[in-house]
Amino acid sequence: MSIQKRVVLKLREIIGNLFFRKTVVKQMSKRLVNRDMTIITSNCIGCIFLHDMQLPFNTPTVNLFIKSGDFVKFAKLLDHYLSLDFSGFETSAEGYPIGILGDIKIYFVHYKHPEEAAAKWHQRKMRINKENMFFMMTDRDDCTMEMISELTSLPHSTVVFSHVPRPSNDSVVYIPTFEAEGCVGELYKFADYTGHRYYEKYFDIVKWLNTRK
Repeated sequence: MSIQKRVVLKLREIIGNLFFRKTVVKQMSKRLVNRDMTIITSNCIGCIFLHDMQLPFNTPTVNLFIKSGDFVKFAKLLDHYLSLDFSGFETSAEGYPIGILGDIKIYFVHYKHPEEAAAKWHQRKMRINKENMFFMMTDRDDCTMEMISELTSLPHSTVVFSHVPRPSNDSVVYIPTFEAEGCVGELYKFADYTGHRYYEKYFDIVKWLNTRK
């Protein structure tokens, strides 16, 4: 990322938080009727939204990420993976734990110790509301069109954020400005100076969550 873009993002964060963010969050929270949902996400977007709405983390996918291929497996066989214990942990180059759950890996980027990561995972998976689940993924982490198609064909309320338009799939949301990067960027960052995160500006997440299957 260029220095110029870093400066722009920082200014958006400062101005957005200082003048507009509280109003944006208040308006979204007022509209949100479905408040006991579980959001299963491949990265931190879901937990950031829940935090903004001051809702409990009724999901184990908090402060972590799961690569796209493994996330599709996880979504397809959710009950199976939720029934497993971690068989072990690796340590990333950055020093955070990577949990081995069957044949998939969970990257606990915001945890320091495997014991804490495993405890939080098992604690939060017990809160899942299986009658009110929503799945979110981005086209990061080696995502392919086949993975997107496989995930969105499942009988779940699903959205996939993409760096390019994919008009053949109604569950894909195109996020502009990332075309040259090969995947979407960090969607929790502010997309403009009015306090809207990327996924909020280009997708009505509240409307989606209010429309329960």
